Amino acid sequence: MAAVGDTYKSIIFGPWVLRVDAIETRQCYRRLKEAQSAMATACECDPCRNFALVQNEAYPANIVRLFDDLGIDQHQPFELSHYSRMPSELHLYGGWHYFCGSIDDGPTSLNDVHRVDPRFEVALRPVSEPREPFPRSACVQLDFYTEVPWRLASEEPE
Repeated sequence: MAAVGDTYKSIIFGPWVLRVDAIETRQCYRRLKEAQSAMATACECDPCRNFALVQNEAYPANIVRLFDDLGIDQHQPFELSHYSRMPSELHLYGGWHYFCGSIDDGPTSLNDVHRVDPRFEVALRPVSEPREPFPRSACVQLDFYTEVPWRLASEEPE
């Protein structure tokens, strides 16, 4: 039973049972956005600019709902990588987001990837040293892999 004032809730997703503090996660993303605005650190490479154009297509609807339940700002991945153009002619990207909470049950290795749909996969693992502004205790890294189109008006990378 949750204590009065306890902001954690339980979420079941795929093979995981998660304990989540979406309120604290949202606060961390707000602080991150404020810090990034002050530093103007957005990457301007072509793959990152392309992902910004197609970001709303990158996440399936059930992942967008999950991100909302977790408190994740889908527009602020902590890391983003372009891997390659796939045989499908789509481009494979990977990245991660953090959320405040823990994995109560389920796999905790990045090798244990859960396929959400033919173009999207996730893996979860606890992290002891997340990037600021996330707390050093009770934090989970959500890694994702997604295939998206190339929409930037520049030459596609291979």
